Amino acid sequence: MHVLAVKIEKSYLLALSQLASHYNKSPGLINEDEMRGNFQFLKNKKPASRCICTINLCGIKFFFQHILGREWNTYELARPEKRNSRSSSEWLKYAES
Repeated sequence: MHVLAVKIEKSYLLALSQLASHYNKSPGLINEDEMRGNFQFLKNKKPASRCICTINLCGIKFFFQHILGREWNTYELARPEKRNSRSSSEWLKYAES
């Protein structure tokens, strides 16, 4: 049995409820193409941050693997690109201005 922190559990449940709401059916009935479509929607239409997409991905993956006992084969899901953070020299220039 897996024990999750309360905030993580709430985040995972929210991800599953949003997925179910998006397709108007139980998350366990959603296929791989629909899941990809959901992440494309989060990336392009909503748009959700990379962090939110990652939390949703982890929650849905947890549900499929640990609750349904199904193999997780959906590796190529769309997530927003990582943003390049400023280098230390850029931060120094910013701080000096």
